[in-house]
Amino acid sequence: MRRRRLRALVLLPTVLAAAVLAAAPPAAAGGGCHRPATEGRGTTLALAELCFSPNVLRVAPGSEVTIVNRDTLTHPLGRPGGEWAWEGNVGDRVTVRLGGDGVYPFFCYAHPGMVAVVVAGDGRGVGTGV
Repeated sequence: MRRRRLRALVLLPTVLAAAVLAAAPPAAAGGGCHRPATEGRGTTLALAELCFSPNVLRVAPGSEVTIVNRDTLTHPLGRPGGEWAWEGNVGDRVTVRLGGDGVYPFFCYAHPGMVAVVVAGDGRGVGTGV
């Protein structure tokens, strides 16, 4: 009898946690952008509603790109390899100069799936120099 009660006490919180997470909207569960990918040209990446806008930004080699947090949440951003990071507080902006041709991925540490890529020139370079 004691074992059954102990098993129920252990199982009940697990089932309740799973039910809460299953019912939560993706943003509350820690997910990132849940919209189709967008592509654009220009020099600005905006952060809004847990998405980069656009997700793919095409620029000329050597361009400066401004990232603006227009969301109601902080979005700490980084690049693979840890060569660049930004706190991403609400209302803040940062400008980065991209080295040459290449692909420059960016991601939010706090919201998995919130990613963007800046393609400079033909995108065939190594994407360094942020």
